[in-house]
Amino acid sequence: MRSAYKVVRIACFDFFLIFCVFTVSSCGGSGLLPDLPNIAFGSVDGFVFVPYGSSAARAANQPVGYKPANEALVLLNCSGQSKTAQTDATGYFSIQTVIGESCALRIQISGYADKVYNQIAVYPNQTTRVGGADGVRMTPDEYGEIRVVANVSGGEIVIDGESTGIVMPDEMSYSFSYVAPGEHTVGISQSGYQQASTQTVNVTAGGLFEVTFIFLPPDVVPPVANAGEDGKWFAGFEYTLDGSGSYDIGGGSITYQWGQVSGPATEMSSINDVKPIFTPKEQGIYVFSLTVIDSANNHSNLDTVAIEVNELTGKIVFTASRGEGNKNIYTINANGTNLKKLTDNNYFDGWPKWSPDGGKILYTANPSDDELTFYVATMNADGTGINVTDTMGRTRDWSPDGSQILYEWSYLGTDQLYQSAPDATDKSLLTTTPRDKFFAAYSPDGTKIMFTVQVSYDGIEIVVMNRDGSDYRQLTNENKTHGYISWTPDGRILYTTADCIGCKSTLHVMNADGTGRQAWPMPVGVTDILSPIMTDDGRFIFYDDGEWGNNHICVMYSDGSAYTCLGTTGSQPDYHPGP
Repeated sequence: MRSAYKVVRIACFDFFLIFCVFTVSSCGGSGLLPDLPNIAFGSVDGFVFVPYGSSAARAANQPVGYKPANEALVLLNCSGQSKTAQTDATGYFSIQTVIGESCALRIQISGYADKVYNQIAVYPNQTTRVGGADGVRMTPDEYGEIRVVANVSGGEIVIDGESTGIVMPDEMSYSFSYVAPGEHTVGISQSGYQQASTQTVNVTAGGLFEVTFIFLPPDVVPPVANAGEDGKWFAGFEYTLDGSGSYDIGGGSITYQWGQVSGPATEMSSINDVKPIFTPKEQGIYVFSLTVIDSANNHSNLDTVAIEVNELTGKIVFTASRGEGNKNIYTINANGTNLKKLTDNNYFDGWPKWSPDGGKILYTANPSDDELTFYVATMNADGTGINVTDTMGRTRDWSPDGSQILYEWSYLGTDQLYQSAPDATDKSLLTTTPRDKFFAAYSPDGTKIMFTVQVSYDGIEIVVMNRDGSDYRQLTNENKTHGYISWTPDGRILYTTADCIGCKSTLHVMNADGTGRQAWPMPVGVTDILSPIMTDDGRFIFYDDGEWGNNHICVMYSDGSAYTCLGTTGSQPDYHPGP
């Protein structure tokens, strides 16, 4: 009877039956076996971990230096029957209804060597823990080693933004032996010291890579605030304060706190930006303060910056196409407001000049739009009273007393200078010397005329003569392009210099007799300057910025301390103090 029961018991377990019903006729039985015991099963579970430097997320209670492997595949075979499971986010797996005295278990993760356990015994009503209390630790197919070194112990090591749970030992060195190849970040969270920056290491298979962290004593040194250099600016235009020169001595991060100390009230775009913006509405000296704060809440000393703001007065006349394909005459207030279009033609209008009283504008018109036949023209300051004369010429200047104008036109095949009444009557030829003449201007006292003459393809030199054409004197002889000229209020000559026609120009000045030549200070950021014209008080210079085809009307302080543009494209500006 006992041997028959044993055979049937094995067969039942082989088919995982909950209970078996049979008749043992060979032993005389005729019904249920009266002493058949209840069938009981066991289970298999465990935790699977991978080393740091892998892609799983960390969970609590994991072994030091490892983190759980999510979705690892677990294969169990007991007495020919197979079952599978996957690990969860904590690395845990469990397989139920198992029994067998010799089970085999295999754990698989892509990129890692399989972990195999043979001869696992599973007993009824018991759970067999694979890997024991430490869990199953997987090893990558390929790996390198990261050794972390520090000058102090006690900080927790962080790899790829995850806290490893490993505290830097007293030996101040710890190695992670199974790090997957690729780029990894390493850091240490260390209290009581200034934080050291996270480092990046590119691990290759079989390599050893060491990263070292040096922690400085607690930060008690305040940062340094730098509100920038004192400067000048223009009323009505945005100004950017600059605190980027501020710093933390330990190299840490800082925050910014700006405030206004004195001057006309204004608002900043943000008191916490490194470079806040404000727009001064009126003339005055605006003083701002800056304090910076480091991560240890140390406050810097207060630093201040003073911005001298002046108003731009007067008016500008200039020529511009403004996307129209042809050029017309415009006016704008010197402060960039009240832009007006005075001519509206489908041909070229250019080279405008104010009359001394500001009531009229002298300019050149090309009604045929052939770029060959230019005529002397005048109009009122508001664009009315247009008078295009029948005198051919390119207009250059209006005499200080308002009685005469200068223009340039061909004479016997060479461009020469002419002088006439403002209505182009009573003409007189001033020059007959060889070589073409270009721009010309009366001196502030009206006694002299300055002009440019082309001596070679790129050589444009500066000449001065008396108003009647006598005493012709060439002041420069450098074979450079002195393309644009104007007088300063004190009677000096302001001119541009370039290496060639179309090359970028710098600004220079010399006395009316050609002595005392020197570079004129240009603001930082100004790389080209055309058509400079100084205001009557000598404080500002208007110009166009030389961006070919997209020139802008700009203004700078005469000392080169600051510049801005008026927000309009255009060229050939002329200034009048107003009204």
